[in-house]
Amino acid sequence: MSKKEKLTSQWQTIQRACETDHATAEFILLNAGFVCLENNMKCIIDTNSTLVFNVPNFCINDPLFKKEFNDNIVVEEKIIHVNLILILI
Repeated sequence: MSKKEKLTSQWQTIQRACETDHATAEFILLNAGFVCLENNMKCIIDTNSTLVFNVPNFCINDPLFKKEFNDNIVVEEKIIHVNLILILI
């Protein structure tokens, strides 16, 4: 396996870990020989090659936007009359 293929394989493993829940991610990383620094996935070290992988936050967690909607809100339609005046000089 070439160095490029190995690096691609390592990033794919990290990607799989980022796309799962915490317990599965921990299992995937430990099984592949990775160690997380400070108990988070922002900085991962491959114990086999001693490479350090810095993973951005947006790769680890999808942005979560939560909004509660009130179903009791009634939307009223309003009609607005506008008069336009054309002035020619």
